[in-house]
Amino acid sequence: MYEWLSKYQEWEQKIAVLDWELGTYKNELKRWKDSNDLGKYSLVKESKASKLEDIIESLEYDLALNMNNLYDLKKVIHSFRGIEQHIIRMKYVEGLTLKEIASELGYTYDHIRRKHSKILGKVEFKEKYVILRSKSHKEATDPIEKT
Repeated sequence: MYEWLSKYQEWEQKIAVLDWELGTYKNELKRWKDSNDLGKYSLVKESKASKLEDIIESLEYDLALNMNNLYDLKKVIHSFRGIEQHIIRMKYVEGLTLKEIASELGYTYDHIRRKHSKILGKVEFKEKYVILRSKSHKEATDPIEKT
């Protein structure tokens, strides 16, 4: 259930790539709008350039979605305090192993492993609570079906 924690680095990388792609397409669109540059040429309806605004809109949506996911994950990470926050940050943000975390924080591997297990239990509980809460909210707001 807590697999999304391991997506932190993936989301960071995806956000960087989407941001770069978005900038590239926006610059290309500017060139097509500039009458002294590519704007002096006419576009073919099926060309990629003719769809630049749609591509940019799609990239902006994907970028916002991934940034929101990362923001939500950061909120979860910061909801922990002390050593728990260090463990979750070092494990899922920095990508360290539990042995590396133990060494860096000056604890035994077994202590860090037990703490990590407790953290995952808390995360799983929070996930179940959010899922149950959103289901009950959905049921309360769904219109009653008439037969």
